[in-house]
Amino acid sequence: MVTVTRGGKTTRYVGQLAVNSRTLTLALSNLAGVPLATITWDGASARVRPRKSGLRPLLMTALLEFTLAPPDRLRSRLHGLVLKTRTAGGASERRLSAGDTLVARALIRGGATRIDVPRGHLTVVLRPLPESDR
Repeated sequence: MVTVTRGGKTTRYVGQLAVNSRTLTLALSNLAGVPLATITWDGASARVRPRKSGLRPLLMTALLEFTLAPPDRLRSRLHGLVLKTRTAGGASERRLSAGDTLVARALIRGGATRIDVPRGHLTVVLRPLPESDR
């Protein structure tokens, strides 16, 4: 389940994420299972189909990479931003900052992930579907 809240408006999707050595693909459907959009990142560019979906593919792939990639691989590509990680009590946290300003925060706990981008008034929550809904 993918829940996106931006500027107080919340939209829920059923998402299927596939990652391999060459691409990251996120397919999104509405709650009734009707396909809405597919975001694909090939390491060089991000695309969304259909284009008029209103989704921002670069932002979504950056947030997924921020959450999924090993921290050491991220640090070399942050262009002056600082990544701090912490693990405690079964949860993992990643904080990305520019000086004293928090750019993004990811909290990963029990298979669920919450990503906050304070200045963008954006929250993305990724949560596995229960077995009964798959």
